[in-house]
Amino acid sequence: MGIDRVKAREIFPQLGYVPGNSQRVTSRLPLITQFWPNVYERWKGHFAGAGIINELSVLLNDSNIICPIHGLQNEVQCWTPWKVNMVFFTDDIVACPGRAESMAVSGGSQMPPPHNAEAKIDPGEDGLCNHRIVNRNFGIHFEPDVIHGELNDSEVLGLPHGEHGLEGRRFLLEFYRMPNGNCKIGGRVRVGDPCFEIINGAAIDSGCPPKQGGINVLDQTSSVFVFPLGKVAKGREVAEIKNFTCHPRVEYAHFLELLPQAIQLQ
Repeated sequence: MGIDRVKAREIFPQLGYVPGNSQRVTSRLPLITQFWPNVYERWKGHFAGAGIINELSVLLNDSNIICPIHGLQNEVQCWTPWKVNMVFFTDDIVACPGRAESMAVSGGSQMPPPHNAEAKIDPGEDGLCNHRIVNRNFGIHFEPDVIHGELNDSEVLGLPHGEHGLEGRRFLLEFYRMPNGNCKIGGRVRVGDPCFEIINGAAIDSGCPPKQGGINVLDQTSSVFVFPLGKVAKGREVAEIKNFTCHPRVEYAHFLELLPQAIQLQ
């Protein structure tokens, strides 16, 4: 609202920033880090943040502004610190399907979408930066918008439903965890797809890391590239996917430029 950094620090001396991976956080960090300290794992930051959301809830109720968020028991639509918190962090909550907390965002009567091939998260809300999660049957699968729609429809070519969540699609990114705990993201395609060699060539031309051991032509599906992610704590998978898609490696960004032409329907 036009308050400069000096005045902001005077008004909120105990506030600070907490590093995160969402697009919203990373877009603001360069500005706020210049005058606010990092308060991650610091009690003063927790107390200051709690104090502000408490003041906001009181102000909103005193102003007779109805809260659009229902509580777990569908109580009266008044503001509480918890509901103010939902407004500030709703994008991080809805991005984790399967967590019980996600039902609180849209009302206690609505459950998270089922974990099947049709369960989709609104790409405008999940912060996946031009990608959408489309399947959680076998790990987490997501697709880039550049091939959304008919361009990604395997039914047109009469291709059989593939494994690893491809189903009716021709190309998916796959997040998976190895037995040793290391995690990876690979680009999966049907080996029988007439565009397989072209897509694989685009991955090679982009400099994406190839699948270890190469391509086995006898496999039903195969990864044309595999990006190692290292150790990822359980529960942090979606955040890691956000980081990968919102801040793409140079090689993957180049691959996305080549992909639409590579997978063009014949």
